[in-house]
Amino acid sequence: MKKVFIVTPENKKTDLAGVLPQPSVSVIPNWYKNIPNEKIRVGVEGHLNSNIKKCTPFLDAMTAGYTVILSDDIFVEKVNGTPNITWRGSRTIVTTHTVDQTRGLPIPKGYVPLALKWQNEFSYKLPSGYSLWCAHPANRLDLPFFTLSGFVDVDSYNLAVQFPFFLKEDFEGILEAGTPIAQLIPIKRENWELKKGDVDEDKTYSLYEAFRKTINRSYKSNYWSKKTYN
Repeated sequence: MKKVFIVTPENKKTDLAGVLPQPSVSVIPNWYKNIPNEKIRVGVEGHLNSNIKKCTPFLDAMTAGYTVILSDDIFVEKVNGTPNITWRGSRTIVTTHTVDQTRGLPIPKGYVPLALKWQNEFSYKLPSGYSLWCAHPANRLDLPFFTLSGFVDVDSYNLAVQFPFFLKEDFEGILEAGTPIAQLIPIKRENWELKKGDVDEDKTYSLYEAFRKTINRSYKSNYWSKKTYN
């Protein structure tokens, strides 16, 4: 039985002009699609290997959960070294944090030392016992901003979740509507305890040999489980 992720607009403007988060699988970037499916080749230590296009965990990260996308184009220009962000619609798309709110937070190298915020006017609701991991879109190093991470208990907190971000220093221009800005992954809350396992070289050897018996996509063929987000 599928779990339900409820996304609710907070006002009429958002209901009419906002854009719901999209299943992350629907916003795979063209650069990933254009990576060639290279032939298997000899890699490190003589092992047969393939390129990142065939790395299932890499793609799983990019397609997990749902992705928040820009509803409108925004225009970024520098005014006296500070980003000035504008758009044509009447809804608020980007706001700023005060210096006091982020004092002491290390600023990523190459980014403007001003915390901005993707203004979200949707609330999120997950079943009891589930939280929402909110983060920068996975493996999207090409984006000219970096969205900070948050872990929100949206089974009880049903107000809008905001997404702080930093903008790259050298970016000016248009960020188009449809650009992914944050990734949302439902996670079940459970109690965990870290324990150290015993060394078992025979077991480790057997596991590696079993993995290597399949040349092409061993992980996906033998260990992977399909995840679905509609």
